Amino acid sequence: MIFVWVCFIFCLGLTTGGILVLFRDIKSGKLPSFRYLQYYLILIYTFGFYALWSKVFFLIFFSSTTTPEENKIVTNFLIVLGIPFLVTGKLMLVWWSMTLLKKAPDIVFKAAAFMIIFLIILLYISINRFAVLSNMGQIYGVFVMTISVFIISILLFSEVNYLAKKQKQIFILLVLWAGLIYVLVFLENHNQAIIELIFIFLFFLTNTALAIYFTYAVKLVSEVEETPVTMSFDTFIEKYTITPREAEIVQFIYQGKTNQEIADKLFVTVQTIKDHTHRIYQKTEVKSRAQLTSLLQKFYK
Repeated sequence: MIFVWVCFIFCLGLTTGGILVLFRDIKSGKLPSFRYLQYYLILIYTFGFYALWSKVFFLIFFSSTTTPEENKIVTNFLIVLGIPFLVTGKLMLVWWSMTLLKKAPDIVFKAAAFMIIFLIILLYISINRFAVLSNMGQIYGVFVMTISVFIISILLFSEVNYLAKKQKQIFILLVLWAGLIYVLVFLENHNQAIIELIFIFLFFLTNTALAIYFTYAVKLVSEVEETPVTMSFDTFIEKYTITPREAEIVQFIYQGKTNQEIADKLFVTVQTIKDHTHRIYQKTEVKSRAQLTSLLQKFYK
């Protein structure tokens, strides 16, 4: 019992530390990828307390008055209630990994990747005759490990922003470890209390380490990148992954032209210009033409 409470306190400490570290630069808004990582961490912590720890506390306080079969049904149902947080969080992590890429894969690659993930999960459920409540641990274990492999593949074979080569390799190892810990849910004796607590502790520790390492690794790289010899429009394009068409629109906006004037020059509709402008705002994290112009002036100095 004491070991359970010690583990719970450690998990609370890891949660507090992870959130404080990741949100320490929330006002700076320098890196778009931070937002998705923040969403991921909040959702994954929510799953940890809502599903994993609620399962442990149910077994501690109520298992003596229920049968083993009833315990299994209730604990699996608690995990089912937390699954939306886990799935949404892992999808946030996938989207976050996309923001790190210097050249994002096209929509076909993204759709194919998600389809493969879906088919793997569906296949696993089918093999178990759709006994969802009886195999929730294994099902979300397969899902998370598949997501980890997918993210590792993206980072391993692509050039990324914000991380140097060595830091990228260490980060890939952390993502790999975050997936490997789910092997514990496949052990035959994974319902034993000690295995359950080890898994929960590693769950909180690994996700916190992943977020903290990225935060400080980015800081090391950004310190080098924040003092370039020269800054230009090309630097702006590279930093915010602006496409050629978006670059044309940015230049016209900098010149003070209206959406209609830009549309006339590029022979497209005004709505198309608005759509491009919205994506430019998202990439640069500005909210108006004035803010975008002010940002561009820093690169033209």
